[in-house]
Amino acid sequence: MAMVLGIDFSKKQDLVKPGSLEWNSVKLRVPEALEEYGCFEALFNRVVELRKPVFRASEELFDIHFQTKKHCVSEKPFRGYYGTPPPGLFESISVDDGHVVENIEQPLTVKLPVIDFSEENLKPGSSAWASACTDVRRALEECGCFEAKFEKMHRHVRDAAFVGAEELFGLPTEVKLRNTNDKPGFHYFGQFEFMPLYESLAVENPTSFDATSNFTRLMWPDGNDRFRESAQSYSELVTELDRTVARMLFESYGVGYYYDYYSKNTTYLLRYFSYTEPMLDQTNAGILPHTDKTFFSIIHQGDISGLMVKVKDDRWVDVPPSPTSFVVMAGDALMVAHSLPSFSPHSFSFQFLSELLLLLSPSLSNRCKANQIAEMPNNPQFSGVQVAGD
Repeated sequence: MAMVLGIDFSKKQDLVKPGSLEWNSVKLRVPEALEEYGCFEALFNRVVELRKPVFRASEELFDIHFQTKKHCVSEKPFRGYYGTPPPGLFESISVDDGHVVENIEQPLTVKLPVIDFSEENLKPGSSAWASACTDVRRALEECGCFEAKFEKMHRHVRDAAFVGAEELFGLPTEVKLRNTNDKPGFHYFGQFEFMPLYESLAVENPTSFDATSNFTRLMWPDGNDRFRESAQSYSELVTELDRTVARMLFESYGVGYYYDYYSKNTTYLLRYFSYTEPMLDQTNAGILPHTDKTFFSIIHQGDISGLMVKVKDDRWVDVPPSPTSFVVMAGDALMVAHSLPSFSPHSFSFQFLSELLLLLSPSLSNRCKANQIAEMPNNPQFSGVQVAGD
């Protein structure tokens, strides 16, 4: 069997210098190989050290959501992304002028707006407060969600909440099934064949001592003070973030006087999410696509990234986990309220609902992520957020 001709480009440093003896020798062999074989094997040891990181990066690239890869486009034929929806057998991605960093990063890297709620001078009436009010409104109008930096969530409170979540999901299924409620979505959800990896439990009014105590006794009849304290402390801090966002939003539209009504008529729900690692014969599907029926939903991830957000131009954004970052999402109730010709809570009987979502996925591998997907429908202003699994 004929072998492809090999040409060594790595022998000597002066090879790269036009006019050298080695250069002239190789220069003759290249056209001969192309004329006879149409190709040749180039030996070039300078790329050996880059081979592993390049292939590893390629795996990460093709693991990106299909909808995001589709946005790598080019006016030139056979450039950009080429492939079919999963489980397609072939995909390719090419970028014009790949030596330019911006050309590599821009097509596939989209980030949520980030708003810092940790600034010491972020006080009502200050210039920093007014600026943040505008940022909140724009982020919700343009993306339907944003990343909130909130350093008041101290590490020990966060760690205690996630340790409590692991304890909770470690309970026998028959115990978790005690989490019942007549209200849709306010109860235990799990053990479904079409979604075997997902479980959730819900605590209504989690800032209340009585509510968290009742839930704790339901799960641990002998008591578990550590869990109860962590759930309530965690919820109090996230509720503070929720109310700050709501107040800023109302003030940005010139209706700050409605904030008191909102704060007095909001029910909070602490929902614990968990995904387990799929077995060989299991699907890795997460939550089915849906919109949250809330005013706000605030998600806090564990140490493994499992959150994706779909923004207006149909791009999918990976949201990395952070100990002090939350994703604040506009729910259906916010979209409806904003769509009313002259919204006034005194004209209607409004009961607001905000969800505090703690996402625990301790055993998921990088290739089996159960992604939360927040999707924005086409709405010129606020939009409901769709959550699904991938």
